[in-house]
Amino acid sequence: MEEKINEYYEFLVKILLPAFVGVSIKVAIQIKNEGFNYTRIIISFIAGVGCAYFFFPLIENYTQKNYVPLIIGLIAISGERISEWAVYKLKIDVFISVFLQFLLDKFNPKK
Repeated sequence: MEEKINEYYEFLVKILLPAFVGVSIKVAIQIKNEGFNYTRIIISFIAGVGCAYFFFPLIENYTQKNYVPLIIGLIAISGERISEWAVYKLKIDVFISVFLQFLLDKFNPKK
C-alpha cells in the first residue's frame, strides 16, 4: 500500500506539477501571441505531461535532485513543442475534432 502511495506522490509532485507548470507557461504565451483552440490545448497538455512521464526515470537517475523539476519542465515544453509541430503538420486537431463530432452524432442522434 505504501509503495502505491509513493508512486502516486512521485507522479503528482515530481512529474505532473513541473510539467503542468512548464506547459501552462508555454500555452499562455502562445495564446497571447497567436490564439489557440481547445483541442490543441488538450493535446499540448497530454503530450507535454506524457513526454515528461516517459523521460522521468532517465532524468531522475542522471541528474541531481535539485535540477529534476527544472529539467522535467523543459522536457515537457520540448515534447509539447514537437507534438505541436506534428499536429500542425499532420492536421491532427482537425481529425480529432471530426472524430469527436462523429462519435457525438452516433451516440446522440438528432431527431
